[in-house]
Amino acid sequence: MRGLILGTMILGVAAGQAVAQEAPRGPLFISPMGEPFRGPAPHDQWFDGADANHDGVLSMEEMIADAERFFATLDVRKDGEIDPQDVERYETEVVPEIRMRPPRERQGYRVGDSMVGPRGGEGGPKQVSTRKREEPKKGAARFSYLDYPQPITVADRNFNRGVDIREFVRAAEARFALLDKNGDGKIPKSELPAFTPSR
Repeated sequence: MRGLILGTMILGVAAGQAVAQEAPRGPLFISPMGEPFRGPAPHDQWFDGADANHDGVLSMEEMIADAERFFATLDVRKDGEIDPQDVERYETEVVPEIRMRPPRERQGYRVGDSMVGPRGGEGGPKQVSTRKREEPKKGAARFSYLDYPQPITVADRNFNRGVDIREFVRAAEARFALLDKNGDGKIPKSELPAFTPSR
């Protein structure tokens, strides 16, 4: 019996490694609705797939259809809701890169409004600039056009820890409006923000 269990475990690890080796490599892009795309020009992969009629422009209807398609892949139990188990799967299996990293410990100490570095130079501690730096993007925001660290759970409008299709569609509408800078109801690629792959 032990041999059977051990053999099964070894096969499971080997299969997991094979899947990991076959996973697409390259830059990661996370679509406005949270779907990951990897490989060359991943943002173009998303846009070209969402642009159902291939006219080079995204409409609100295409954005919603893209959101509904992705919702169906996240709702594993097909119960009409992305529940906490689905969110856990999304964060650990679908796109683990968005998991929040623990913040780096600050080195040094504060003197008045300035941070003093851990090493002093001649004449005392080294002063660090007190200018406010832009906060680095977190989670999925590092790989996306929009600043949503977790693009699935932020769609939960009633805070019940689940996202139903109505909430997801409303999120798609809101995100379309954010990306449609000139408000003309269509988004050509040229209207989208520049995408710089993050590592």
